Formats: sequence, structure tokens, C-alpha cells
Amino acid sequence: MKMTKQDKELVREQYAKVWHRRDGSIDEKMVEYCTKKTSGYVMLGETMVTFDKPSIKTDFWFGEHTWDYDEVCERADNCSKSESYFIAENIADFKWRLEKIDDSSWSMYVCPRGYCSQDEDCVLGCVEFARWGEQPRSVGAREMTDEERMAYRGFLAEEQEKFEKRLRTYLKRYGLSKCHYGVYWADR
Repeated sequence: MKMTKQDKELVREQYAKVWHRRDGSIDEKMVEYCTKKTSGYVMLGETMVTFDKPSIKTDFWFGEHTWDYDEVCERADNCSKSESYFIAENIADFKWRLEKIDDSSWSMYVCPRGYCSQDEDCVLGCVEFARWGEQPRSVGAREMTDEERMAYRGFLAEEQEKFEKRLRTYLKRYGLSKCHYGVYWADR
């Protein structure tokens, strides 16, 4: 779902509570930058969790953990012709998060403060994953309820769909011509 004007204004108000200076003025450039890069948000209780528009990854490197140079070159060559590889690598972070939401061995926490400099009345926060039994790193974090987990899961699935659409548009426009597939770190 695309953010409406009201959604953007609500997000902008929250970022204004983060990007303030000591003299009381607001860093409008940072507020505008953060608002523009926000793809969407979900409310988890009283906390607003925003999601930034992901960057499209175009550099792919192979061979970090193998000694067979010919095999690595062949794999890089095969992947350089594969749109499905391009899409899979770009949405890997979404897949990881969605798997962790469904996996009962991971706990999820809502952290009420997303930024160190935010005002007390700012509702921006973030989501933190922790292995079952581990404590979250953020102070004041609370465990997500099942309803919040499902709301966050739906939100992530929606964001993944938006990003996949953006990737397909990129592929229609440029194909794989702007992507770089290399082998070994020393070749970078």
C-alpha cells in the first residue's frame, strides 16, 4: 500500500522530533531525507516502526569460501544471466525476516526508541530479533504479541511485494546490463 499524504505528514512529524538541534531548530534537510526514504510504517502498539526503501543491489561476488576458480567463474557467469538470481539476492533480507517471524526459536521485540536523539513523545521505534532465551540489546524493549507479529509479517510481505515490483521495473528498463558479477575479494 502506498503512503498517503497524511501518512507522510505523520512520519515527517515524528522525524522532526528526532532531527532537532541544540538551539531548538529542526534540521529540515534530514527530516525531508528520512521522510522521502521511508517506504511505509506499521503501528505496533504505541510504537511506529518505519521501513526504508531498500537499495537495489547490483554487485554480486562469488568464491569467498572456495578454492576452485573455474567453478566459481562458471557460477558467476551463470548467475549473470539469471533474473531470478538477481531478484532472489535483492529480496534475501525480506526472506530472512519473514522466516524468523514464523520460526518459534526467535523472539521479536518492539524497541520504543529508534534514535538516540529522539524526544520523549516521539513514537518511532524498531523491531529487534533475538534467539529464544536471549535478551534484546535495546533498553525498554518489550516482546511482541502474536497480533503484532502477524501485523508486522503482513507489513513486511507488503513491502516485499512493492520491492519486487520495483525490481521487475528495473529489469525491464536495464535488464542485467548494469549488474556486476565478480569472483574473489581481490578482484574488487
